[in-house]
Amino acid sequence: MAASEAYDALMLDYAAGALGPAHALLVETHLRLKPDGRAAAAVLDAAGGAFLESLPPADVMALPLAGVETLPGLLDAPEPVIDARALIEAASRRPDDLSWRWRAPGLRELRLPLQGSSLLRLAGGRALAAHGHSGEEVTLVLRGAFSDQAGHYEVGDIGFADEGYDHSPLVPPGDDCVCLVAMTGRLKFHGAVARIAARLLS
Repeated sequence: MAASEAYDALMLDYAAGALGPAHALLVETHLRLKPDGRAAAAVLDAAGGAFLESLPPADVMALPLAGVETLPGLLDAPEPVIDARALIEAASRRPDDLSWRWRAPGLRELRLPLQGSSLLRLAGGRALAAHGHSGEEVTLVLRGAFSDQAGHYEVGDIGFADEGYDHSPLVPPGDDCVCLVAMTGRLKFHGAVARIAARLLS
């Protein structure tokens, strides 16, 4: 799937409320960083609203207010998402304040309290070993920039990778690149050294 199609599909799923917590958090962060993304989301919200208004009315089961409190999890606050947002804010503004875990030369990671979601910090002037994916990877740049075989990404930009795509992200000399990643599956590194890195990243 082309990057533009993948982006449109991601935004449409977000507008429909069809994304899991990790991907929804990534899109919400993207919308805060990119004004044009907010405009696109507003258009999708309006389109979704118009579609819902066109549907025939349906019966809704009445639920006594007293019974609402007994439904498990209904009133629970999404604390893991709140924690993740705080970490994202710190990573984009004060990355040195966080406890990163070493993963490979030039690469550190901080896993977020959401399944499939983490922060990656790649040192300036370094490249991540060439790798593929056993699922889908969505990457949002929070700080710095990186390039790969598909293009160049700066703060607020989203990169997409799937099972049919191999790449080797490269950070230009200077500032580290900090990214928010939402991923299904695992990275698939190539070569003996890369396979060791893959075990470290698992």
